Amino acid sequence: GQLIYFVGGDAAVLERVSETLLTLGSAIHHIGPAGSGATFKLAVNALFGIQTAALGEILGLLEKKGMNITHCVDWLNALPTTSPAMKIMGQLMASHTFAPLFPIDLVEKDFGYLTSLAESAATRTPLSAAARAVYRQAVDRSLGNANISSVVQLYTTQ
Repeated sequence: GQLIYFVGGDAAVLERVSETLLTLGSAIHHIGPAGSGATFKLAVNALFGIQTAALGEILGLLEKKGMNITHCVDWLNALPTTSPAMKIMGQLMASHTFAPLFPIDLVEKDFGYLTSLAESAATRTPLSAAARAVYRQAVDRSLGNANISSVVQLYTTQ
């Protein structure tokens, strides 16, 4: 993948450093004032984490109903409802590839930050809370150092 910057802060400062940033990344998006980039990153990671937890849960259900996870991932990947990120996660789950690209410890930590952010904005994030509980369970089962894809192990007999 390509590095894409989502930056908060002074737009004039960003303009001065954008050429340098583009030597490492493919795009820069000014999100808003200082802190906005971090907020957006937490939102993106939450979306990714919620989808990944849901995929792991669904693959576990399908396996327990006697279906082959590898075949199910192939079928899911043929559908327009499966996001590009989940196509990759499904393949990692089916192949038992859990090398720590985005360790579960960090996923759970980000959901904690998102919870604090939501509280400070006086808004509810029930799906994020549910996903955080799933990742907390994974940490409690010693999966904290494994990749986010290892969340599937909570639901399968792998």
